[in-house]
Amino acid sequence: MLGGVAIAVAPARWDLSAFHAFLLGGALYAGALRRHVVNASESGAALWRGALVRAVAFLLFAGTQAIVCFDLAPGADVRGFFVILSSWVVAETALG
Repeated sequence: MLGGVAIAVAPARWDLSAFHAFLLGGALYAGALRRHVVNASESGAALWRGALVRAVAFLLFAGTQAIVCFDLAPGADVRGFFVILSSWVVAETALG
């Protein structure tokens, strides 16, 4: 759901779709929330506060990357960077 909200507020010139929202939501869970939720010893408000901080930090990081890729360096070939970064996130999630 957060991925959909993030995509909805993104500028139309970025031409993002529901597929991108699905990818962003999956990355948000795998990269920022999964380990926190699984390993959390607290419950209630403390659990949600920690999850909110992690989600906001992740979305700020993703938004910063999007601004660089779509607005500041639209002609740059960043495929290698994203392959390496996504492989790292998958490995962290799977092995962590």
